[in-house]
Amino acid sequence: MHALLVKAWSLSRQWIVGRYIMMPDHVHLFCSPTDPEEENVKDWAAYWKSLISRAVLGYGPLAADGVAAVPPMAREGAVPPAPKSAVPDDSLWQRDGWDTQLRSGELYHEKWEYVRMNPVRKLLTDDPAKWPFQGELNELLW
Repeated sequence: MHALLVKAWSLSRQWIVGRYIMMPDHVHLFCSPTDPEEENVKDWAAYWKSLISRAVLGYGPLAADGVAAVPPMAREGAVPPAPKSAVPDDSLWQRDGWDTQLRSGELYHEKWEYVRMNPVRKLLTDDPAKWPFQGELNELLW
């Protein structure tokens, strides 16, 4: 799932992802639009969730790259379009997300410090730096 998220976010041209951390049942990410007039963050989240859901079923651009959790049912690496009966599994995702707009680098740092401690608070690790499901795809400058 970690590889699928990173690949889906990398395909996006409307938003860029800065720091992120994956937990067993949710993900936190810091992102920024590439243009102030871009689609809203909820629509963008629906886009990458759909990409990942399709990849898990073996379809779409993430499956074609061999990143999919379930191998595609295709010959010679070609990935067929998803059949009409292959509806993405909504059980992968919560129906809605929570987002907030940060207005300063200080807030970004404060929020990141809180988020990066999630694996420690959940007793998944004793050191947040050791948590393997995190990273930074782009430096979000203030």
